[in-house]
Amino acid sequence: MSNALTQIKLKNLLLDYVQLNPGTPAKIIARDLCGKEGVSVSKKDINPILYRERSIFRPDGYTPPIWYRLDQIPKVVPKREAKQTEKSLKVRKIIPKEKVKYEEINIVYPELKKKIDELYTWQYDALKKWQEDNYCGVIQAVTGTGKTKVALNAVRAFIKVKRDLRILILVPSVVLLEQWKEAIWKDLGFEITSMLGGGYGNIPDLTSPITIGVVNTVSSMAEDYNEYFDVLIADECHRYAAKSFSKALFTHANYRMGLTATLERSDEGVKNVLLPYFTGISKDYDYEQAKKDKVIAPYGVACIGVKLLDEEQENYDISGNIMQKTFYLLTKKYGYPKSFGEFIAKANQAYNQGGEERDLTQKYLSALQKRKKILSGSQSKLDTLWYVADAISASTSSLVFCENIESAETISTQLNEIHIEYDENYVSSVPYHSGMK
Repeated sequence: MSNALTQIKLKNLLLDYVQLNPGTPAKIIARDLCGKEGVSVSKKDINPILYRERSIFRPDGYTPPIWYRLDQIPKVVPKREAKQTEKSLKVRKIIPKEKVKYEEINIVYPELKKKIDELYTWQYDALKKWQEDNYCGVIQAVTGTGKTKVALNAVRAFIKVKRDLRILILVPSVVLLEQWKEAIWKDLGFEITSMLGGGYGNIPDLTSPITIGVVNTVSSMAEDYNEYFDVLIADECHRYAAKSFSKALFTHANYRMGLTATLERSDEGVKNVLLPYFTGISKDYDYEQAKKDKVIAPYGVACIGVKLLDEEQENYDISGNIMQKTFYLLTKKYGYPKSFGEFIAKANQAYNQGGEERDLTQKYLSALQKRKKILSGSQSKLDTLWYVADAISASTSSLVFCENIESAETISTQLNEIHIEYDENYVSSVPYHSGMK
């Protein structure tokens, strides 16, 4: 979407379009706006507004959803090809101002994509062992081996066989929420209408069999929505042992799958929270086995140490001193835990406390971010590009992971300058990121 097209302008365009064209899917809306209004907009741009503005827009509950203005929803929605169960919906969209009885809400079941991608042997084995563990357990597998595919095959089975169950997919960030949404569309063949966090708000669509939720939003809703979900899939589950996040591990969900590359924490959260909740590790698939099975490409690891510039080192030390002093005061005066993970979780919660505690946590977190920025953007790290550029150019393709958007764009620019000025054989680069700060 063009930067010139603000959210307010796009919202107004959607209001006018849906008023004139009720019952239109988001993909068609985006196409028509591009053609008729002369703007550059995609379905990804308009979906957050449609789902967020629930006092204005409503989908019909089918896959893909067709959109109406709230004052235009017909009493009888036009017949669509998507399949439903014998029981038609009593309530198409639930916005519970009061507690709604679980039994009163019926689910609209999508038509699943018929073609299923072939799984690796380890993925079949993981599903089998998870099933043998009474559908509770952690799938611990090295990054890039396809943990998401394991979970989506479990989701498919639940939708086909256990058609009375709601599934909650828990993610740590909005970026991962969008990735799961795309994966469900690609692998299962239908569009998710229930999302929590980011621009999607905090009201689930309980007519949807699947809800994807960002952990901090789901944690705040635990008391009201715990009983509505029967299956919980926790992506990056090692993050959810902190007191604030563990509320999102809904106890009503009898079927539980944790996904992680490393079930490790600096505190006792794995032992005290995660393993009791998931009951254990159903499958552990490490790098050596994945390499042996040719599931992932072999790689080597080399560490290149760099020395900060004098000014960078000075600022790094200043931030470190601030962190040390505020850490001491928060642990001694306010009883903050000393383990880093739990300390950060409590510090993030202190925003609404006010007074000295809030001021101290803000100083600590601000100093922490400054240190991270110094490390990620150090000129000394950029200088190492001269040493690794040969390796990058010799490879078929390369990924350079960065801490933030600014670093990604700076490194890409540096590599391109090397490519243009010094060696025409160097491979050019482009920055790729979510666009989220």
